[in-house]
Amino acid sequence: MSNCEQALRDREPEKSKLKNLVPIVADLLLRLRHVSGQATPPRLESLISSDETNIDEFPPLLADSWPEGLTPSRFQKYLWSTAITADRIAAATALGQEFVPLTHEALFLDAVVAFRGNDFRRAILYSAISTEVAFGTVIDESYDRVLAAPDDERFRVIALPHAGAVTVRKDPIYERLRQRSDFNMLLHELSLYVLRRSLLAENQGLYADAKRPYSTRNQLVHSGGLVDNETNPPLRLDAAGAMTALETATALFSWLKLRNDFPLPDGEFVAYPSQATW
Repeated sequence: MSNCEQALRDREPEKSKLKNLVPIVADLLLRLRHVSGQATPPRLESLISSDETNIDEFPPLLADSWPEGLTPSRFQKYLWSTAITADRIAAATALGQEFVPLTHEALFLDAVVAFRGNDFRRAILYSAISTEVAFGTVIDESYDRVLAAPDDERFRVIALPHAGAVTVRKDPIYERLRQRSDFNMLLHELSLYVLRRSLLAENQGLYADAKRPYSTRNQLVHSGGLVDNETNPPLRLDAAGAMTALETATALFSWLKLRNDFPLPDGEFVAYPSQATW
């Protein structure tokens, strides 16, 4: 056997170890994306080299105090507030390998990716879809709890016989409302019926704001362009319009009592150590 062949054979264990690390790194990056809210973490393809070691605890990432006389540095606020810290690595690890990101959160982070890439059309589309998915998910999960609970006089749950001597519990009113592909129905009638809350009744301003990204999304999907509408004008396909869509999405997440603390890439800068905190 030549020296070259022997060297390649000696490297096989190292190559095998690297191959085993790849899915671990990919899984960790996925979890860190959702824990930190950083929509654009390093991609797995950026993994140039790797190794593994065991440590008892994470080392401190910052000095205890800023050196006297050193001018504070300015950082992009979005990158600073979504930085991968030791606490976030620990939180991502605690999620476990079975972690699956919520669909509406993944879509929202994809909208942020599009915004940071100046693809404002896609940012608006993903923002609108994320809010529709969020409302649908919350309402459907609440409906499932209604079906699993004892009879509640507020709903019209009945038992219907199906093939194979199977009985299925359904609320025909909910089923009929849910069949309508109408975002306004999610915001008002379905929310009122299932959640006992209506966005239209509680916050008419946010209700009007919520309709704009969805209306813009519908026009883009169905006609490929935008038509001005005095009663419900579409969002402009620029940074301001896309940021409005992102801000509206987080406001709607808050109304649904979902996580809404995703940092937004608004272009602001902060000075460390005077303004920036983790």
